[in-house]
Amino acid sequence: MSIVDVLAAKLAEDTIKAMDELGEDRLYTEVGDILAAASQTLEEAYLTEVRVRLAERLARKFLVKKVKDDRAGKAAAKAQKKTPACCPGRHPCQTGMSARLDAQFAFLREADKLKTVLRASRLIDGSRRENSAEHSWHIMLYAMVLAEQAGPDVEISRVLKMLLLHDLVEIDAGDAPIHSNVDHAAMALKEQAAADRLFALLPDDQARDFRALWDEFEAAISPDAVFAKSIDRVQPPVANLASGGGTWNAYNVTLEQLDKRVGVPIRRGAPGLWDWLKPQLQAFFG
Repeated sequence: MSIVDVLAAKLAEDTIKAMDELGEDRLYTEVGDILAAASQTLEEAYLTEVRVRLAERLARKFLVKKVKDDRAGKAAAKAQKKTPACCPGRHPCQTGMSARLDAQFAFLREADKLKTVLRASRLIDGSRRENSAEHSWHIMLYAMVLAEQAGPDVEISRVLKMLLLHDLVEIDAGDAPIHSNVDHAAMALKEQAAADRLFALLPDDQARDFRALWDEFEAAISPDAVFAKSIDRVQPPVANLASGGGTWNAYNVTLEQLDKRVGVPIRRGAPGLWDWLKPQLQAFFG
C-alpha cells in the first residue's frame, strides 16, 4: 500500500467519524475540495475510500434489515400455525380479535387523558398553557420538517414513534418543567410506574414494542433517541423566543442554565440547530 493510500484511508476514516458526530453528510466533499487544491492524486484516493466505506455501510444496513424482516416473517408464520382450530386461514377467531381490540381501545381511551395534562410552556400567542398532547404533536412536526438535521444513521420513522409515545407517562406522573426544582429521581420512578401501567393496557406484542421505544428514548443512547431528545429540547426555547421569554421569566432562567439543560442535548443530536439557536439566545439574554 502506497503512502497516498495510507493517508487517504486514515483521512476517510476520520472524516466519516466527524460526519457522524456533526450530522453533516456532505462534509467529505468539502474535505475533498481542500485536497484538490494541493494534490489531485490524494483527493481521488480519498474520495474513493470515503465512497467505498459509505457504500459498505449502506449495504450492511440493507443486510441487517433484510435479515430482521426475514426473521419477523418467519415469526409471523410460526404464530399463524398456532392459530386455534376455530380460526382457519389468515384471520384470528372472533373471540381473539375482540379481546385484542378491547385492549387497543382501552389504551387509546386512556391516552386521551394526555390532552388534560398542562405544561408550564405557553402557546406562542401567550393565550394559555399548552397541553402535553399538543407538545407531542408539535415536536413530531419539528422532527419531520427538520429531518435533514439528523445524522446518517437516524431513522426518522422511529424518531416520530418515540416522540409520539415519550410523554404518555405524564398521564400519571404529570409534567416536570425543565427549569423547575424537581426531584428527578422520584420523578423517574413515577414515570417508570406510569409506563408499566399504560403500556400494559395494550396487547402483549404492542406493549413490548411501545415500551421498548419509550425505554430507548429515555436512555438517549441510540442515534434515533439522541436526535429525538434534541428535537424535544429545541421546541420550548423557540416558542419562548417568539413570545418574549415565556417560562424563562417565571423561572428566572439564565443563559448558562439553558446551555447546560438545553444546549447539551441539542448539540449532541442536532448541532446545526444549536448553531442556529444559540446566537438568538445570546441576543435575548444580552
